[in-house]
Amino acid sequence: MASIIRSAKSVGDWSTNELLAYNIVVRRQDATHFFGREPGSIDHLDPNLLSFDHPSTATHLSKETYRFLAYLDLASRSNSGQESAIDDFAKSTPEVTGFDELGTVLRTRYDIPFTICGDAHGAGRTDVCVVHLNSMILLVVREDKTTSNGSDPEPQVVAEAIATFQHNNRKRAESNHPVLDKMTIPYIAMIGTKPTFYKVPVTHSSAKMLSVVNIHWNRRL
Repeated sequence: MASIIRSAKSVGDWSTNELLAYNIVVRRQDATHFFGREPGSIDHLDPNLLSFDHPSTATHLSKETYRFLAYLDLASRSNSGQESAIDDFAKSTPEVTGFDELGTVLRTRYDIPFTICGDAHGAGRTDVCVVHLNSMILLVVREDKTTSNGSDPEPQVVAEAIATFQHNNRKRAESNHPVLDKMTIPYIAMIGTKPTFYKVPVTHSSAKMLSVVNIHWNRRL
């Protein structure tokens, strides 16, 4: 089989061909192996998150819980012309689950430069990401905009994770911190209101993927 030519492409232009060209493999894992432990308790979450079908039926909700349920309702009824509803829901998810800890902020529409094949003019844009105050990106959430045309979202997941790794090392270098030899980028791809979780290990020496593991969460939130 003829080899696939590697060329400089921005994150949004990656397809299955790029995964083949860079020998990138995506492997599925069950929840226990993916998270490294048995599924834990969710007692630390507001029980109203799982008790109400619609925010209008609840009278004693915290602000965060109300917004999450409201965004969930809007996202569940959104159409292709209202992609912002999915973005709003994606942003509320780390807020209500406590991922936005002190020392971090949630950023939306965050642009990340992407260097590939010697070309530094590529770019990616996260829908939502958790950013440490030192500007390192700790978690990426992206709405899958490829579902309607039948494309595979995973190539863009991989490309954006590589761009995130490059971004983090660039920020570390600017702050006079040693760059990382490797980093596993946590990534959540939203297909409507259904998340798919990825762990994307990237190495400094090659700045490209050795493998990707993911878990498909087959239940809508």
